Amino acid sequence: EVFRRFSSLRAALVAMTVAPFFLIPLLNWIDPLGDWQTVEAAKFLVLFGNGHVAATYYFYLDKDAASFRRGRPWTFLILPLGFLIGLSAITFAYPKDTFVPLFSVHAFILFYHYQRQNLGVIALVNGVLSAKSKKTLNVLLLLPVIPAAVIWASRLDDNLLGDLAATGLPRSLIIAQIAVSVVFLFRTRKEQSLQGAVVTALGLNFFAPFFIMPDNILVAFLVFALTHGAQYLVIMGFVSAGSGQARHASLIVFCILLGILLLDRAAFGVVMAFTWTHFLIDARIWKMRNTDARRYIMPRIGRFLSPTRTS
Repeated sequence: EVFRRFSSLRAALVAMTVAPFFLIPLLNWIDPLGDWQTVEAAKFLVLFGNGHVAATYYFYLDKDAASFRRGRPWTFLILPLGFLIGLSAITFAYPKDTFVPLFSVHAFILFYHYQRQNLGVIALVNGVLSAKSKKTLNVLLLLPVIPAAVIWASRLDDNLLGDLAATGLPRSLIIAQIAVSVVFLFRTRKEQSLQGAVVTALGLNFFAPFFIMPDNILVAFLVFALTHGAQYLVIMGFVSAGSGQARHASLIVFCILLGILLLDRAAFGVVMAFTWTHFLIDARIWKMRNTDARRYIMPRIGRFLSPTRTS
């Protein structure tokens, strides 16, 4: 029984949510000036951890998703091709001029995407929240997106907003964020399982590393970027196992190719196009209020969900 519960999707998601929030700050504390923090090493680590983008392309390979794909040509064909052609052309033609503005826009979309996934993870782990609590949670999860994107943009180019760390704004934001989290968890304490409370607390404070470590933006980003990637790879691992089809080898190769591409800044538009397609497909295929999405996803993950509470 213990083994079955710890092999469940919920337990795996909790583990993958918690681990980076403790392991990376611990590594930073042990070796604050180590080579692992160099830009290239950290970039490779981010790329490897965020190969979850490639996992989205499983939905192109799964024959059971064929009807879902055919009914959404804009999601699976037209817009992805538009992203690839448009972003690649812009970034190859103007690699220096477009990097900061495009990456700033990308950061906002990326962080919004992170919080939408956190909402889904919380729903999977803690499926007993009321509709009212879910609506409140959705708003609270999205509140830190703009401040986090602004901090990220300011560190890409110091001339954009100056030194935000010196203003004390990041520390004020983290205090407000923690206070909001405590209030929400207290008000929903009767609806929360222990696992649910843990992932909810971390989801509400997902960008806390940015505000706690504004001078070490790369390490801060690694914390929640790897958390997000690990969560998604866990979910997609269960999805592919649930469908009885294994395409992991092709996905691993695809992840490596994406990593190699982004090591060249001039190619970041190509990878951004793949990533925006990942955002687009996820926004459609994980929308459980749509009957066809629910019909496709739930048979693949439902059997891995153990009860959230023990009687």
